[in-house]
Amino acid sequence: MVAARLDRAIQVLVPVLAFLLPVSRRGVTIVASLVLLLWLLRGGWRERWRTVRSSPLLLAILAFVVLGVTSLAWSTDVLGGLDYLSKYRYFLLAAVVATSCPSGSVGRVLDAFLAGIAVSLVWSFGIAAGLVHFGHGYPENPAPSMNHLDYSMFLAVAGLVILVHLVRRPAGGWRRAGWAALAVATVVGLLVNIGRSGQLAFFVALAALLARRLPGPRFLRPVVAAAAAATLLSVAYLTVPTFRSRAVAALHEIEGAVLRHEYGTNQGKRVASMIASAELMRAHPVVGTGVGDAVDDFQRTVQQRYPDLAEAVRAYRHLHNQYLQVGVELGLLGLAALLNIFVQLLRAATGRPELDDVARVVGWVFLVGCVGDPFLHKQLPLILFSLMCGLVVAGGRPGGDGLCTPSSPGASSDPPTRPEGMP
Repeated sequence: MVAARLDRAIQVLVPVLAFLLPVSRRGVTIVASLVLLLWLLRGGWRERWRTVRSSPLLLAILAFVVLGVTSLAWSTDVLGGLDYLSKYRYFLLAAVVATSCPSGSVGRVLDAFLAGIAVSLVWSFGIAAGLVHFGHGYPENPAPSMNHLDYSMFLAVAGLVILVHLVRRPAGGWRRAGWAALAVATVVGLLVNIGRSGQLAFFVALAALLARRLPGPRFLRPVVAAAAAATLLSVAYLTVPTFRSRAVAALHEIEGAVLRHEYGTNQGKRVASMIASAELMRAHPVVGTGVGDAVDDFQRTVQQRYPDLAEAVRAYRHLHNQYLQVGVELGLLGLAALLNIFVQLLRAATGRPELDDVARVVGWVFLVGCVGDPFLHKQLPLILFSLMCGLVVAGGRPGGDGLCTPSSPGASSDPPTRPEGMP
């Protein structure tokens, strides 16, 4: 009885968490902590382990976290490593959602997240227009509730999930028009915000989804998909001044760093980080330096081997690239464990075409976006990622759902991957 009540409380709180994610960091911290506490109090560990053990995605996340914890054995700063690993508690949310939420709740949680995105977009556009004067952003950087890089990842995921809804969900004219309007608003919001990681991830993920779903010969689909994404990218470049200026600036900064050793710019600092990180990875190729030591070892390497980079990266608290961060901390073994998480997302087969596409949206966006920042060690993007992973696993369990199934009117003609009678 107590376990059932705790499950119901979690099921109420997860949509609230999804709604708050793009809106309130403080609210997210409170609700996420409460959800984790209720889940820990619930018990039933053997049953939960069966769910985790049956999911390649959850096992991949578990392997990555366990490797990070194990690396404390060869870290010189164990306390720093423990502090670093404390952020990984949010990975638990994937297991919470997967084991506590019925598959029928997946659509509601996704809709709650998109409702939060809609609220954040109104807020963001108000900031951009100079009509709203509270929140994180300002007119030149209208990310309302978080860092602009993090917000760009949220908008990339949301924009593509909405496009998946438009294709997969049967709906009447007004409802479809509402989804289309939200899709346009989300993409416009992504382009007028200055987070380039999410912008790049959006167009790459869009091309990947199109390559999978376009009709025609299989060998032509990637070409057509790339051409379509490139066309949309060109239109955005020509019509959105903020997007164009940020893209041009990024190219000039990379050129300046590579050709003229100008490392003081935004992208120049990232190039400097790559140079010093590569040196560390060569010195510790297999298992890395261990968590907790990466930044100190990085700064020491810069001072000893690359003093000309020191000023550019002096204030770095992380390496501004998920793959460099993991490669330095956990070596090639860690990179393999990280990539396995993305592989399991991209291979997800829940028996529900819309949810499979959502899994691929999350996989591609984070696979590409993590080049720009260590988003799986930043609170809000990590919670978003974990929440979506949990929904993918939960949605693959038997039970009704608001998501389209292969037999739904207007859904894909893909053959069902589950026995008849199961969703």
